[in-house]
Amino acid sequence: MTGFVLSRTRRKSSSLPATATPEQGFRNRDKVLRNTLLECRDVPSYVLEIQKLWDDAAESFLTIGRYLVQAKQNLKHGEFEQMIRHELPFDKNVAHRLRRVAEDIDKGRLDASKLPRNYTTIYRFVTMNDALLERAQQEGVMHPEVTHRQIHTFLRQVRDEQMVSIQAVNYNEVTDQYSTLRKEISALEKILEEKRGLLRKIEDELKRSELGVIEGTKVF
Repeated sequence: MTGFVLSRTRRKSSSLPATATPEQGFRNRDKVLRNTLLECRDVPSYVLEIQKLWDDAAESFLTIGRYLVQAKQNLKHGEFEQMIRHELPFDKNVAHRLRRVAEDIDKGRLDASKLPRNYTTIYRFVTMNDALLERAQQEGVMHPEVTHRQIHTFLRQVRDEQMVSIQAVNYNEVTDQYSTLRKEISALEKILEEKRGLLRKIEDELKRSELGVIEGTKVF
């Protein structure tokens, strides 16, 4: 699997001599047997051996993720982070992805039968919200042979559609605001014209009143 880097602590400890227990001896022998290169002569034989190793790799990362979920629940505060930082052959980012993948599969959020073999590709589905994940399933994006590029294309398409939708919403909002403002301005202009008419009447009355005072007559 990609993303697994042997830590400095792990490399040092692996080089130290140690007395192997019977259990360790069986594990080492099993590892050697699994990694022994068989002499194949035809296509079915090659397919069989490669498929077994591929299935083992996919099953391994899921089991590792489940162990990490269990460890986070059971270990004391700080022990989990310390273990990842100094004892495991991968960093905290890989651990987080493996754990999240295992959680979503075991919770039923992701269907293991429809997922690719690479945990980094599966993690792209983990990060999707429920609506986006449902759309990926409906459009056939989620399947065992899906690639990073295909998921990236799907996400870019969704993002472009959202941008168009946002622009359309903004345009409609702006046109609605424009229409509302024009109506409000028209109403205010009507009120203003009425006020101006009233003001002219008052000014005319004041002028007649002043003229009446000068001529000694009473207008009102």
